[in-house]
Amino acid sequence: MSNIKSTQDSSHNAVARSSSASFAASEESFTGITHDKDEQSDTPADKLTKMLTGPARDTASQISATVSEMAPDVVSKVESFADALSRHTTRSGAFNMDSDSDDGFDAHAIFESFVRDADEQSIHIRKAGVTIEDVSAKGVDASALEGATFGNILCLPLTIFKGIKAKRHQKMRQIISNVNALAEAGEMILVLGRPGAGCSSFLKVTAGEIDQFAGGVSGEVAYDGIPQEEMMKRYKADVIYNGELDVHFPYLTVKQTLDFAIACKTPALRVNNVSKKEYIASRRDLYATIFGLRHTYNTKVGNDFVRGVSGGERKRVSIAEALAAKGSIYCWDNATRGLDASTALEYAKAIRIMTNLLKSTAFVTIYQASENIYETFDKVTVLYSGKQIYFGLIHEAKPYFAKMGYLCPPRQATAEFLTALTDPNGFHLIKPGYENKVPRTAEEFETYWLNSPEFAQMKKDIAAYKEKVNTEKTKEVYDESMAQEKSKYTRKKSYYTVSYWEQVKLCTNVGSKEFTVTRVIQSSMSALQ
Repeated sequence: MSNIKSTQDSSHNAVARSSSASFAASEESFTGITHDKDEQSDTPADKLTKMLTGPARDTASQISATVSEMAPDVVSKVESFADALSRHTTRSGAFNMDSDSDDGFDAHAIFESFVRDADEQSIHIRKAGVTIEDVSAKGVDASALEGATFGNILCLPLTIFKGIKAKRHQKMRQIISNVNALAEAGEMILVLGRPGAGCSSFLKVTAGEIDQFAGGVSGEVAYDGIPQEEMMKRYKADVIYNGELDVHFPYLTVKQTLDFAIACKTPALRVNNVSKKEYIASRRDLYATIFGLRHTYNTKVGNDFVRGVSGGERKRVSIAEALAAKGSIYCWDNATRGLDASTALEYAKAIRIMTNLLKSTAFVTIYQASENIYETFDKVTVLYSGKQIYFGLIHEAKPYFAKMGYLCPPRQATAEFLTALTDPNGFHLIKPGYENKVPRTAEEFETYWLNSPEFAQMKKDIAAYKEKVNTEKTKEVYDESMAQEKSKYTRKKSYYTVSYWEQVKLCTNVGSKEFTVTRVIQSSMSALQ
């Protein structure tokens, strides 16, 4: 027994010495990069530095190998850094790039290198805040619609006539009313409310998806001073609305999905004149490393009927795909639908990483948010039957409603407490003596909000932000950046990065070429019959 124990101890000591040596070598390689900047090397750490500096400057650094060639400890450091980014919010102040930990990962040097290279090569990072003032939207009252019956088919001509007549006198319903918000670049806004409260409509209005509102949209939405109408005409590709359903081509692998998305946004002017292939590979590996998708490269994305990656991984594919679009403003509708608690938290952290790295702006609707998810956001707004009853910093929401007379029950998540306030039949813990004073209906909540000092402060903040931003400078940055990115033969006024024929080529080559050829032949034969 003593011999066995001695052998085991020796084995453990050997493994420990091997791990220590590996860690020391990795730390030494990182130190060589961060402290001896004049010396160029091709170490894995150098490749990692170049790859991490790629996303923020909207082009890729020149690399000779993918992340798969790096040591496992290097990938571990990336994941640790991503986890730190996912917990950082704008209210915490500027992100501390200095790394005093023992892992030797000098984030300050990495991002300092990025800023220097971007400035030297005049590469702009497109970003914009959002101001929303007194926005209202009307739509068709679906409750007034009648379902079709067998009698409608028998009386089809009369039914068509009645349908045309009814369209002239459609009953409209106020979906959202007098909503205000301010989101500066790099901030995350949580939109809370029960189903039917108007959360999705609010996001669609913010993203410029307003065609479905038959009754029209009023109010003012601006992106760093650029009116929404002009933004949709000239820079529509920078405002992205992501629905609650993950819609993908299920038979494509994760690698094919990401490659296609990145290829559609590959800029014509790339740092150091790297090839398109190198650009796509570096971007794909970067997103996959940050969002934990490297092990799913060769797995089908799948859907509810085709087996593929898990629900959480599919959601992260959607995030990475949206990131590949390089938008300035993102609107995520019911992003955690169908996800378990841990996966939902992973998603929120991923969005936090996106805003911290790229300074993009995110609006997120979540119907069930844990306290950990809630803490990843900067601001929160609450909607009640289409009316806004609060907007402000997340840590000021509870005190606002406590002053009103509503207390948060013990062990209840803040997001759940805020949403429960909009349920007239839900449980409410009311401060003693306020039973007959607290607002109950949506109208009463809205009146209290409009007369509150918090509302007045929000209006002042919006006015101050509008005075601060330089609209013409923002347009100039957008125009210069998009002109650098557009490929040959792309129309000057188009907001697409690649030309029409390049898009056709990409759509033809994506996935299985045999399947594409078969479908073309099948369609051609059907057309000749």
